Amino acid sequence: MKGVFLGLALLFIALFLISLIFLQKSVVSTFSEAEFIGNRVESMINFIKSVFLDSQKAVDIIGKRAMNAAINYVIVNGKRLGEANYTIYELMVNGTINNTLQPLMEDSTLKDWEIKIKNIAKERGFELNLTFDKIFIFMNDSFNLAVNYEINSSIFDPK
Repeated sequence: MKGVFLGLALLFIALFLISLIFLQKSVVSTFSEAEFIGNRVESMINFIKSVFLDSQKAVDIIGKRAMNAAINYVIVNGKRLGEANYTIYELMVNGTINNTLQPLMEDSTLKDWEIKIKNIAKERGFELNLTFDKIFIFMNDSFNLAVNYEINSSIFDPK
């Protein structure tokens, strides 16, 4: 009788230990998955923040290149710009003046920047939708132009 009782006790202890092991595995798995998702979301947030910061630098650089391209166009062709604000806008977005490509704007437009940023997002495993909206160019003072813009973006992880 003692042998049967001892055997049952060992069986219950073994089952108890096996159930603890499975419980621990499921808890660790759930915690690891939650930690992974949290890290991924934080990575996406940091990426969007860096895109917004980089957009300021990109607009500044692209705007200066557009100004140089417009000045170059006036010097080379001896023609004035019809509507300067629209011409700068066209240069920044399309790299053209009156639908004529300008060499200084080659691979240096806002559309080119968008494509580069989307490729970086894709390399990191994100899907990014990014568009510039409401781009306004105006004189800040006698020697400087100002560019105001809005960026619409959405980012998600397809996985």
